[in-house]
Amino acid sequence: MSYPSEKEFLQLTAKGNLIPIYKEIAGDLDTPVSAYYKLSKKAKYSFLLESVEGEEKIARYSFLACNPDLILQSKNKKLQVTDFTAKKANVTTQTIDQNPLKYI
Repeated sequence: MSYPSEKEFLQLTAKGNLIPIYKEIAGDLDTPVSAYYKLSKKAKYSFLLESVEGEEKIARYSFLACNPDLILQSKNKKLQVTDFTAKKANVTTQTIDQNPLKYI
């Protein structure tokens, strides 16, 4: 089942412009990795995050996405932010002296 329906989507656009769209699928048809592979094939940027506790081999939650609005990249005390929300990507770079995760 897909959410929202076309009618619900049009109603939600009156309240804002960031509307999550998702589809429920049977969980036994795909693994997180196979779903990620299908979703990310044509995407330049994508991720798969899985929660694993202790020595378990199976993740409890999986988060996957592609084509993000923002990308933060950090290397050698440089933080680069790429913003894809405009028609053309906007890239800014700054020098940082702390953990780059503090900028999220």
